Amino acid sequence: MSKRMTCGAAVSLLLILWPAVAVAQERATTMISVMEEYFVYPDRAKEFEGYMKEAVTAAGAHGFPYGWSVYALDDLRYISMIWVDGMAGIDDMQAAWAAVEEKWGEAAGADRPRKSHTTMSHWKSSVWAPRPDLSYLPETQADEFKYIVWGIVPIKLGHQEAVEELFKEYAKVFAEHEVPHAWRAAEVLIGGEYPTLAFVEWAASPGSYWMRQDEAMKNEELSEKTAALWEKMLPHLRGFEWDSGYFLKDLSYRPERKEEAEGN
Repeated sequence: MSKRMTCGAAVSLLLILWPAVAVAQERATTMISVMEEYFVYPDRAKEFEGYMKEAVTAAGAHGFPYGWSVYALDDLRYISMIWVDGMAGIDDMQAAWAAVEEKWGEAAGADRPRKSHTTMSHWKSSVWAPRPDLSYLPETQADEFKYIVWGIVPIKLGHQEAVEELFKEYAKVFAEHEVPHAWRAAEVLIGGEYPTLAFVEWAASPGSYWMRQDEAMKNEELSEKTAALWEKMLPHLRGFEWDSGYFLKDLSYRPERKEEAEGN
């Protein structure tokens, strides 16, 4: 559901918006994602990445049980996403990370957090819930998860249900035309503008992503249907944000991989 197809795509919670609380409680027993956006100074990017690699090493050395993924967006932001089990899982994860920080600080020095913070102007946190009912996940899709395209869809109050129905219509149209490229949808719960939906697509590279968009646009019926759906969606939106970037495997952490390596 890229922009082109639609127009023709540390963890501290500082602000909790009251309309999101009921939704968060509704989804408290599902897996959710805590997202951190780091606004890194361009000339300090390599230094920031160095601290992130140190965090991966510390997490593995001290048995941190939660994995995270890191992405570098083209506008120089870095994003990390960590999955937890419901809202209560955020407290559990923070406690586990505090234990890592304590052990890490003994070896790396108490000023390590301050040094890492000098690489960025600020960061912000938010919590997202996956929306598989609004996603498109064809069985045939096999795109590599290296380059990502991320669409943020801020919605007018009272219009979310209409937008969700249009997401489902997109998925239906793509299925009818056997489009092999997937997207995953999510909904903001805490720390962002409410209501907001998002979707992410992925590919092996920017070139392969845009080549497949060009190929899809050759299907006139598909193009006409998606353009019509976008026209229907526009009156329900407060805006639209489109970002792209790359998955950074060496800055990401998967505890299960460490366990697999130790078992070999």
